[in-house]
Amino acid sequence: MIPNQPLREAFERSGLSPQQLACFLGKERTTGGKYTCGDGGEIRRALGIRRDSEGNFRQEISEDKALAYIEALNLDPVDFNL
Repeated sequence: MIPNQPLREAFERSGLSPQQLACFLGKERTTGGKYTCGDGGEIRRALGIRRDSEGNFRQEISEDKALAYIEALNLDPVDFNL
């Protein structure tokens, strides 16, 4: 696990919405029986923008998930010590 703050800040500078990042990552959600691209809720929780199911803002993100986000944002993993 690594701190999510640097990645959250990079995401916020990217100008992408959580839904757009989710689409780049291939995340889908079901709404009324239909699949739509962009489950932004997972992105918000992972980056500590939205509270998780326990009511907390996450402070850390797994290295695997961070690498996927970094790749989708076209960033350099070295900048995040990965």
